[in-house]
Parts: sequence; structure tokens; C-alpha cells
Amino acid sequence: MNELDQHIGRQIQTRRQILDLTIKEVAEQLQVSVAEFDRYEKGELRIFARQLVRLSDLLQVPIRYFFEGFAETQHTEATAEQTAQLLAAFRSIKSLDVRTYLIELSTAIAASNADQYPASSLH
Repeated sequence: MNELDQHIGRQIQTRRQILDLTIKEVAEQLQVSVAEFDRYEKGELRIFARQLVRLSDLLQVPIRYFFEGFAETQHTEATAEQTAQLLAAFRSIKSLDVRTYLIELSTAIAASNADQYPASSLH
């Protein structure tokens, strides 16, 4: 698998989940099978440029979104599983105040030098 294909797939999956769309819904809009679309998201199948154009419209993002952060995050980007876990946990929070606080906290952590805090020290 190609790292860029995997990155694009993660970007697609993350945005699809943010919009609360199912794989089936997006696959139908692209006129591809669910299995084919699943392989796009996993980076197992290279997506054609015309499909990226259609996806950018469907997912309401510019085409550059699919490539954003690729050079900087090749080795540090969250896995698709981590992203899905975080999104599921966030969606389960009922309080708008708590959600807003978590967004602010996450933004602050991302802006700081988070690498100075090893994951093991956060437990």
C-alpha cells in the first residue's frame, strides 16, 4: 500500500464520519460498490481523480483537503481506528459545554509541543 493512498483514505473516512455518512451512502453517490469504497478508505485501492472531485463535492471540502498534512504527518498521524474511537467518544458526550471545552483543549494541545509529553506519562 502506498502512504499517500492511505493518507487520502484516512482523510476520506474522517470527513465521512464527521458528516455522519455511511460507507454505503457515499459508495452509492460515487456509483461504486461498498467493497470498492471500503478499499479506498483503507488505502488499498488508488482513487481516480474524477472520484476525488466527486468526493470533494459530496464531503463539502476542497480537493486539497485530501492531501493536507501528508508531508508533515506521514509518521505521526493518528490511525483510522484512533480517529474513529475519538469521534465515537466525542459524539457520546451530551453536554455542549463539555464538547466545546474538549475542542479548545485539543486545539491547545495540538498547538503546543505535545511531543514533550510521552504517552506513558499521561496515564
